[in-house]
Amino acid sequence: MLLSIVTCYLFAMVWMFVEATYARKLRTSSNPLLFYGLGVPLAFLAGFMSVSPALRGLSSLIQLAGGVLIICGHFSLKNALEEHYNHVEPINLHLSGVMTFFFNVIYFQYHLSRIRNWKMTGVLS
Repeated sequence: MLLSIVTCYLFAMVWMFVEATYARKLRTSSNPLLFYGLGVPLAFLAGFMSVSPALRGLSSLIQLAGGVLIICGHFSLKNALEEHYNHVEPINLHLSGVMTFFFNVIYFQYHLSRIRNWKMTGVLS
């Protein structure tokens, strides 16, 4: 979280892709990488376009599209994690939609750390 603050959320953007790659290994049919791969560049493009007054309206639409794709990526990641950790490795993982929406990267990392601890110690905290 501190790295995300210090790097102006750039670290969190990169970590989204790391978590999505992990989810892809768990469930090959998951799409968070696709959603992030389209949404993040659109969001950056909209930021650059917003400098020009003539392109502000278009940049708002592109920003919205990028944001929606990123949110779809978060929920695709949530679904991949829940499916794997409820069916393949049944630990009864239930992720909150509200927490996924607002605290996505940090929330996923918290649960992935819990799962790693469970695999190492056998105790799910």
